Amino acid sequence: MSRSGLASRRLRRRALRLAGGALLAAVLLVAALVLPGRGAGGPEQLSKPEYEREVRSAYAEVQAAFSAARPGAHDLVDRLADAEMSLRLASASLASVRSPGDVTQEHRRLVAGLELYATDVMRLRAAVARGDEQAIAAFNARIPTSEPVELMAEAAEGMKFKGYDLGQLSED
Repeated sequence: MSRSGLASRRLRRRALRLAGGALLAAVLLVAALVLPGRGAGGPEQLSKPEYEREVRSAYAEVQAAFSAARPGAHDLVDRLADAEMSLRLASASLASVRSPGDVTQEHRRLVAGLELYATDVMRLRAAVARGDEQAIAAFNARIPTSEPVELMAEAAEGMKFKGYDLGQLSED
C-alpha cells in the first residue's frame, strides 16, 4: 500500500473515532472533491476578489449554523453538531484554496482557528448531551480568550488591515 493510501486510511479511522459516521462521510466527500487537483501542482492562487468571496461564502455557512444553535433550543445537541460540521467544512473548503500571497499567514491562521474551534464545539456538544453545566459554563467563559477565537480574529484583522473585505467575519 502506498504511503498516501496508508495516511488516508489512518485519517478515515481517526475521523470515525472522533466524530462518528456523518462527519466521516462529509470529510471523505470534501477530500474526494479537493484532493484530485492536488497531484498537478495544487490549486491555482486566487485573486483578492475570488479569495474574499471564498471566505465570505465559507463563513456564511458557519454563521447560519451558529444562529440556529441558540441556548435553550430543544434540539441543541443536533444544532451544535451542525455548527461543528459547518466549521469543519469551512476549514476544509478554505484549506483547499490557495490564498493570495499577501495573506498566506493569515489564511493559515484562519483555517487552523476554524478547525480548532470545531473541536471545541464538539466538546461543548458532548457536555450539553450529558448535561454537564460546569463544562458548558467553562466553555462560555473561555470564548473571548480561546486560542481558536484569537486565531480567527487575528487572521481577520490582519486581512482587513491589508484591505480585504471578508464581510461579517471582519466584523465579528
